[in-house]
Amino acid sequence: MNLISRIKNIFQAFIWKKHTTKSTAVKTVAERAMSDEEYNTRRKIKQDKIDIILDKISMSGYDSLSQGEKDLLDNLNK
Repeated sequence: MNLISRIKNIFQAFIWKKHTTKSTAVKTVAERAMSDEEYNTRRKIKQDKIDIILDKISMSGYDSLSQGEKDLLDNLNK
C-alpha cells in the first residue's frame, strides 16, 4: 500500500469515527427517558384532547370533526 492510500484510509477512519460519535450523542439526547412528571403531563394533555373530540362527537356527530381531529383518532386506534 502506498503512502497516499494509507493517509486516505486514516483520514476516512477519522471522519467515520467523528460522524458516528456525533450521531450517537444526538440519539442519546433525543431518546432520553421522560421523567414521571413529563410523562404524566403529556398523557393528561393527550387525554384532554381526546375528551374534547369525544364531546364534540357526542354533541354534533363524527362528521363535525376537522380532518386533524379525525387523523388524531385514527392514529390512536393504531
